[in-house]
Amino acid sequence: MELVDGGIRSAAVLTFGVTGHRDIPPDDRDSLRRHFSQIFREYVEAMPSTSFLLITALADGADQIAADVALTMPRFEVVAALPMPLDDYLADFPGENSRSLLELLGRCDGRLDTSRFHEHLRPEVPSERIALYQVCGRWISDNCHALLAAWNGQAPAHVGGTADIVYYRVDALEPLLSPHASAGLNRNDSRLVLWCPTRRGQALHSTSDQADIQIVRKGGESEAWLGISDESARSVDDFNRLSQLTLRSAEASQELYEAADLLASRLQKQYRRLVKAVTVSGMATLLCIDAMQTTNDLRLAVALGGFAVLTAGLMLLLYRARLKTRFQQARYLAECCRVQLVWLACGLPRSPVYFLIDGVGSSGAWIRASLRAAWILDSTRAREIPNLSKAEIWLKEQLAYFLGTKTQDGAISRMQRRHLVIQRGAWFLIVLAILAVGAEIAMMIVGTAPDTPSRQVVGLIWALGIGGGVGLFTYGELMGYGELSRRYALLVPSLQEAAAALAKSTSVEESTAVIQDAGLAALQESGDWLALHSQQHVRPLW
Repeated sequence: MELVDGGIRSAAVLTFGVTGHRDIPPDDRDSLRRHFSQIFREYVEAMPSTSFLLITALADGADQIAADVALTMPRFEVVAALPMPLDDYLADFPGENSRSLLELLGRCDGRLDTSRFHEHLRPEVPSERIALYQVCGRWISDNCHALLAAWNGQAPAHVGGTADIVYYRVDALEPLLSPHASAGLNRNDSRLVLWCPTRRGQALHSTSDQADIQIVRKGGESEAWLGISDESARSVDDFNRLSQLTLRSAEASQELYEAADLLASRLQKQYRRLVKAVTVSGMATLLCIDAMQTTNDLRLAVALGGFAVLTAGLMLLLYRARLKTRFQQARYLAECCRVQLVWLACGLPRSPVYFLIDGVGSSGAWIRASLRAAWILDSTRAREIPNLSKAEIWLKEQLAYFLGTKTQDGAISRMQRRHLVIQRGAWFLIVLAILAVGAEIAMMIVGTAPDTPSRQVVGLIWALGIGGGVGLFTYGELMGYGELSRRYALLVPSLQEAAAALAKSTSVEESTAVIQDAGLAALQESGDWLALHSQQHVRPLW
């Protein structure tokens, strides 16, 4: 596969799909080409850190026009998603049309056959051949961030036609029923439809008076498209900008994993530093308050004001930067990529993204879109014999990470130890503060003057105890060491069972089923953790 821009592609790729009429009048083809060019150009300009992928069935008309335009754009790749094997597909392209298909196919960066997901459907049976077109159209819709629709605006009349696919994608519209095509997953993801109103060849007049590009909303209503406005697309671009990693190899999932892992590690370090700074600054503020009460020295008011402003500023930065949610989402993307790489090596037919319905909430749409794009790019290469050893290595690495080795502690014991140290330290300081309060009361009873050194020392111990105890409790809750250790401990038995089952497996089918279950268990743990700690954030990721 040839990569864009001299062999460099961004880690996360934004994907377009296209559906459109075949019989577009010659007079409308130039207009449609301009619309496609405008959409692609605006995305390229608005997302300077991102590469793009167009998925097209390369049918006559809109599909081929979109492919031809995309192949001239910077940072664009084109993958042909054919509804059936090429030899069968060519039967629907008489004469010159077949040469156009083959010429464009040779220029594409990759090719895949969506009929492999429905091997029971036969192209030689007319009703099943139509179903294969519907399967392909729905697959393209499910795997793209934005669907370009060259459509005349009329209701669907044929299974698998342009209108049928548009109606399938828009929540409020009902596609045609088919016994062969199933509904797609992740229906809560971005269902963006960019509609380029187009006439059909047999129409004597336009079926729509809307000449400009329209955006079709979830409710079925349409309005003029005014450029990129969805946060999901911008999240992809910001991820690429922050990760600062571009691809120079052809394995998209591996490079996406490396980018997400590096970004997660960097954001996690920033989050820990900021939490520690908030904790220390808050403790210093409490000490200043106590010192002012004990000494009545107004000069301490300057220090108190400074620490109070610093603490408030750091807390505001902690909230506004949303480092915790950001590093958790980057970490979740990295874990998804690890599982995806294992599934690719083992020959599983689908990406893990098809099983991630609600695990990461509405802000996870960009994660699923990025995973889909990487899977599609990796799937276009020649499929090799399943390499089950990669799954065995992954399971061993996961168990070693959680349980540890002879020379290194596991994540569970590390998290438990940190949680225990923080809890004990916090309780020690709070008990110390309580004892200081008791000593303070005893001194008041015996009549010790407030300005004596002993009273001042007791007051300092109280301030340090209560400030340090509260600070440590807060730090522990923000870092979530206890919750992490519990969730890791719940996941380990599933991985151990998978490793044992894989060792006893006698067939490839049985092994792939075990690998799929193990991967889903790992992602379920990460997704639950992410959803649990993202509930307070109503804004998108970046």
